Parts: sequence; structure tokens; C-alpha cells
Amino acid sequence: MVLVAACTSEAAGQPVPQGTSGQRPPTSVGPGSPDLADLNPCDLVTDAISTELGTGPAERARDLKYSTGCRWRVTKDTSATSYTLGVAIYPELGTDQINATGAKTPMSVNSRPAVQYLGAANSVCVISLEVTATSRVDVTANRAGSDGSEVCPQAKAAAELIEPELPPKG
Repeated sequence: MVLVAACTSEAAGQPVPQGTSGQRPPTSVGPGSPDLADLNPCDLVTDAISTELGTGPAERARDLKYSTGCRWRVTKDTSATSYTLGVAIYPELGTDQINATGAKTPMSVNSRPAVQYLGAANSVCVISLEVTATSRVDVTANRAGSDGSEVCPQAKAAAELIEPELPPKG
């Protein structure tokens, strides 16, 4: 239940641009820019990545107004080391539009600009990978009953594997 709430609600850390009319934004990200609107987040974890991370089957996690997402259960030796991996595509929201209450730490993932922060009441570690100035892909990790910072190494490792699957930075 905790995992579903963390993946499907618009809790702290979920970006919502100011001044929107409540309609889904247009899907075009500009001439010459990659269009993420038609990209399936479940396809970003290839069979090779799934094998390396040890994920279970993909589950379409959400189709929200500003994002689409997919999640996988990563089962380790114990429940204390197992976690949920998520990928969300934000075709119209860049890393500068992250709505997080805590610190946002700029970083680089395979030389792609990114931002790390804790979302969903600090229970989820999020690595937001910049695709364009106005679009991004979030890679998340969370473990029931733990602080999100405990799974940041897993989120970063997954982001490093997923990043080459993204369109070139526009």
C-alpha cells in the first residue's frame, strides 16, 4: 500500500506548473527537440537493464496529467534490501520545475545534467535526468518503511543504466 501511494499520488515532490488550466499540456517540446510524449516509460528498462538490476516484470504505475510512469519490484535477499524502482516521463516539465520541499542537489549522470532530491514526504529518492530545458525523466527508488536517502545509491545506479536509453539531450 505504501508503494502504491508513493507512485500514484501527487504528493510533495510531484511537479505541478503554476497557472495551468487543468488540461494536459501540449505534447511538442519544440523543433529539433526529442518528443517524450509518445515514449513508454516501461521501455526504458531494457531486458539487459532488468537483468542487471534484478527487476521483476514492469507494471504501468501511472498516467497523470503531467507524467506517465512505470515501476518494477527489485527483490533482494531480504525485504530490508528489496525496493521499488520507478521511471516517470515528464514531457513538458524540466528539472527547473521540480516542486520539492527539501534540498535539490545538482549532479551529472553519465555527463547528462540531473538533479537529486527526496520526494513523497522524504520516502523516495528521485534522480531527475534532463532531456531538454522543458522535459525530464525521473528515476526513483523507495523501500517501504525507510528514509528515501537510504535508496539513493540504487536510484543513481539505475539512472546510470537508463540514461543511455534516453533521447540525446536537446
